[in-house]
Amino acid sequence: MIRMLSTNRVLVISVAVILILLSLAAAVFHSIAETLRYEAFIDTKRKAMAPTVAMIDSYVLSTSLRAVTALAALPESAETARGKRGLSDASTAAAFTFALNEHRASLVFIMNSEGTVTASLPAPGRPNITGNNYRFRKYFLSAVSGTPIIYPAVGVTTMERGFYSAAPIRVRNAVVGVAVIKIDASVIDELLAAHRNIALIVSPNNVVFSANDTNWILHSILPPTNGTTNFGRQFADLPIVPAPLTLRENRFTRTNVAYSVIHHNLPSISEPGWKVLHIVKGDRRHPLNPNERALMVTLMVFFAILYIIIVGLALIVHRSLTMHREVKRQAAELIRINEEVREFASIASHDLREPLRLITNYLELLGRRYQGVLDDKGHEFIAAAVRSGNKMNHLISDLLAYSRAGVAPKRMQTVHCSLIIDEVRANLRIAIEESGATIRASDLPVITADPVQFVQLFQNLIENAIKFQAPGIAPLITITAERQQNAWLFSVADNGIGIPKEHIENIFLVFHRGAGGRAGTGLGLAIAKRVVEAHGGTIRATSDSTGSTFHFTICDGR
Repeated sequence: MIRMLSTNRVLVISVAVILILLSLAAAVFHSIAETLRYEAFIDTKRKAMAPTVAMIDSYVLSTSLRAVTALAALPESAETARGKRGLSDASTAAAFTFALNEHRASLVFIMNSEGTVTASLPAPGRPNITGNNYRFRKYFLSAVSGTPIIYPAVGVTTMERGFYSAAPIRVRNAVVGVAVIKIDASVIDELLAAHRNIALIVSPNNVVFSANDTNWILHSILPPTNGTTNFGRQFADLPIVPAPLTLRENRFTRTNVAYSVIHHNLPSISEPGWKVLHIVKGDRRHPLNPNERALMVTLMVFFAILYIIIVGLALIVHRSLTMHREVKRQAAELIRINEEVREFASIASHDLREPLRLITNYLELLGRRYQGVLDDKGHEFIAAAVRSGNKMNHLISDLLAYSRAGVAPKRMQTVHCSLIIDEVRANLRIAIEESGATIRASDLPVITADPVQFVQLFQNLIENAIKFQAPGIAPLITITAERQQNAWLFSVADNGIGIPKEHIENIFLVFHRGAGGRAGTGLGLAIAKRVVEAHGGTIRATSDSTGSTFHFTICDGR
């Protein structure tokens, strides 16, 4: 009843766990499906923005740097930087005009090595800056030191945003001036305006320099790091104010709308950290389509079956462990009972044999003392009592041997089977001489066994063969051995009366005396069987009109 209640409880708990797991699986699947769909959406937006980023980075900015480098390499530029030529020179004017028109520049100018503009060609409607000095501008400092640069900056006087490409003008490896091409930021703003979503070019200090929405330009996308409302100053010492949205994370939600910020690098700008940010809107909370719903149901069924299999395996393992513990407990109990039985048999045999020996001794003494007093009938009674006592003594000895034969071998050692047969011959010398028996044993192996139990085994089989000899025929006992895979197969054959077919299955039972009820306790073959099984082998008997053969195997532990 308790086991049934426990099983029902396990089933109820299992069903509850399955329902919880299915709910969790549905939620997890729905979340994964939304995430995958949203990532695919973001990937689409990223690919849509990639051509514009490539155009800004490669076509506009990188091309302007190559153009200003080519302009700086012209001899006219060196002469202009030294003040020896101006735009009145036709070739110089042509070079400046080509750079201005070809790259949609808003200004092309040359500075000498002190940062003073010696010649400038502005776009129509833009001021001429000839004579101005920009020696503290980063693009001048980098170029005059010999390193070409692209640098975003805001004009101090014009307050216009622009991307300045500057290259050193060299004469015999000496820098004599700097050539500059300015691309107005409005050109980049127009390229960004091709996208419906917000697109920004952001400085390493998180200030928006160019955008497709003027509300973002020169605004900071992150709050100030000093914990105040002061965002500091950056471009042309302009105050920086917060942007319409704070882009603290790549994913955020405003008014139930999910936004994602996609990052694109601008490696052409010499200062590291400049990037294009693409802010896209997208709501991940979409219902699952039929294919996704079918996949979710399939996965839920799969996980349910998997859980049932796991629970079933767990129950099987638990039951197996419980049965294993029970078997171990019963085995330990059997070992304890066997020890008690053997101890009892040893004590009982001693306590029984001592008074039995006393009785038989006194009966023999009585027969000798009253030799002339008792008649033949009295002496016959005494002899019968002595024989019964001796028989009882043999029975007690065999019972003790039988109880000990079931014990696992304790003295496993190398055993020469030929020496074992010699010891058996010595033990059965009188019986062999009286019966005229012949024992043939040759080429017997050397094995690992308990020598005491092995003597018991062969002695009982040989004694059995002598006991059941055919009338008028001297016993002939042949012992052979044949090697098998991991064992030796022994055969003990005799030429006795044989074993009737109806008895051959019972000869190894306790107290079975065979045909005719011949003398003996009926324990010899039972002891032989226990010895063989204690050594990990099996024993069987075959018989025909010419005698009997006992076959037994002994595992070779060497």
